[in-house]
Amino acid sequence: MISLYLDSSAFIKNFSEEAGSSYIGKIFDACEEGKIIVITSQWTIGESLAAIDRKFRRKEIDEREREISMIKVLDSTIQLARIGKLKIVPVREEQVRASWRFIGKHHLSADDALHLLSSIISLTEIFVAADNLLLKAAKSEGFNTYNIEKEDEAKGIIEKFKLSKD
Repeated sequence: MISLYLDSSAFIKNFSEEAGSSYIGKIFDACEEGKIIVITSQWTIGESLAAIDRKFRRKEIDEREREISMIKVLDSTIQLARIGKLKIVPVREEQVRASWRFIGKHHLSADDALHLLSSIISLTEIFVAADNLLLKAAKSEGFNTYNIEKEDEAKGIIEKFKLSKD
């Protein structure tokens, strides 16, 4: 079965209307249908909740929208993980230490280095994000990469793996 690693920049798009959200929605639909497995880091959940809270603090959403969005992230993640359609790579101390090599090698943030390591240990071949520096690093580590915010790449992944009902 095809497995796709989603970093936080891609994952959050399933719960927030922004560039690439419709394509991530198709990926999650395919995940729910059992066509693919989505893999992400445990760290992604916290980053996603923080991104929602940041929108609230910037007054882009109100308190009710923040609460609903946070509940959706947690509920959807828990439900998909429980039925085995979403795999969450746990964050352990040894993984954090092992990810540090990618900070200097690829000039990544600590968060992105952890995502890169999580994708490596999860043995996925496809890395989806909206972060060009992280995608460049993932590509150099041997992944097939897709920038979900670039229309041609987003359409490409949907068509290549026949993830759309259309």
